[in-house]
Formats: sequence, structure tokens, C-alpha cells
Amino acid sequence: MLRLRNGESTIEDYEHLAQRFKGNAGNEPEFSQAIHLYPTRQAVREKNTECLLRLNEPIALIESVHNNAEARNADPKLACGLDRYLSVALNSKVMLRNNIWVDKGLVNGSIGFVRQILFSEGAPPPALPAVIVCEFPGYTGPSFIPDIPHTFPVVPLTRTWRSGNQINSRTGIPLSLCWALTVHKCQGLTLDKAVVDIGDTEYQAGISFVAFSRVRNLHDLLLAPFPSERITRLAQNNQIAQRKREEERLQALT
Repeated sequence: MLRLRNGESTIEDYEHLAQRFKGNAGNEPEFSQAIHLYPTRQAVREKNTECLLRLNEPIALIESVHNNAEARNADPKLACGLDRYLSVALNSKVMLRNNIWVDKGLVNGSIGFVRQILFSEGAPPPALPAVIVCEFPGYTGPSFIPDIPHTFPVVPLTRTWRSGNQINSRTGIPLSLCWALTVHKCQGLTLDKAVVDIGDTEYQAGISFVAFSRVRNLHDLLLAPFPSERITRLAQNNQIAQRKREEERLQALT
């Protein structure tokens, strides 16, 4: 993996990874519930939409509330991960986008499943729900639904940011669908298993390394096939070369 990070992958490395290609791995049934990782947002949207439709449940299209047009059109990054829209249904696989109760395991990146969607009387979608009750397997606090362990009510929250002299705000549900994630968004996560497609090119230096290192063991990866040149040509990636030179400079200083 370190050779992959530094753009030094060999043909032997590729042949080792190729054992985890779809069609080659001997444990593919174990990945039926695994998160899919992609390099682009478009690929993530397509996979999440496919999985949402497959639930065959009514879908609520929810729009966040904004205080002006600039906030409405803002990138979710400015709103600390709150999206303008959230399409969700019962049993959707979701990720929490906020630290709610760290001591009890409800942190930014917690993965769970939607069990109830409750709207205020007279305010159906696209209005914000009053609460979305989710089951988070890693949650250790009291359960909101007695018959379903690990359930917690996720309510709308408001994020604000400044643009010049203007204060913008977005109020929304801090959840996103997560059958699929971008490699960028999964940084810092450790997954039990992952299905990974690194795409045709290194859209951002280190994306392949980040994707492959989200699991504890190579056996927990299932890979979309790619040619050997996809990783061996990383030696020519300028961003990787610049990062290595900077690391060498900092090491020399210490």
C-alpha cells in the first residue's frame, strides 16, 4: 500500500490486487451490503439512486430551508455537509453528517438505516420532517423505539456562514445516502468491507491509496477491474511527486 501511495506500484503489486477483482475474488457474496466507493459524485449519485429505487418504498424528496438565494445554491461544504436536497425512504442506508452524541457513538460518519420519517401535521414533503428515526448499530445510548435497539431521532439543524457582510443559513437533516460514497468523503473511515472503483485516472493525488486503505485487510476489498497502467503510471503524477519532495524537505528539517 505504501508503494501505491508513493506512485511506486509494480506489476507484482497489480497482480496481487487483481486477485480481488470482481470475478476473481472467492468471497463476493460477503459484499452484498458493502459500501461502494467511487472517484466522482456522479457515479455516487447513480448508485445511491439505484439502491433507493430498489427498496420499493415511497420516496420523500426533502428540501432544506434557506434564508436567501445564495445559501440555497451553496455547496454542501459551506453548510458543514448539509445538502440542499435529501431523497430518503424507509430502510435507506444513511450516514450521519454531524457529531450529535460522541460519547454514545453518534459521530460524523456513523452509518445507519432509516426506520421512521415523521412530518409535522400539514407539512408533507418537500418540507423538512420533524424527525427521522435511524438505527445506528454503533449507537450505545437509550433506544428511541423500544422494540428496535440502537434507534435515535435525527432532527433538523441549522448551519450558518458568512459571505462578505451577509450571513447565510441552511436548515436541514444531517443525513446523506451512503450505499455509495466518494473516495474523498470516506477519508478517515474504517469500513468492514468495501466495493471500490478507482476510475480511469487519478482525479486527485492519493485517491487510489485512500480507497484501498479504508479496510483492514485486502480480503475485505472487492475491486472493479482496471488495467495495470492505472497504478503503474502513478510514478508520472506531478502531485504525488510534489508531495514526496515536500515530505523529504520536512524530514530533513527535523
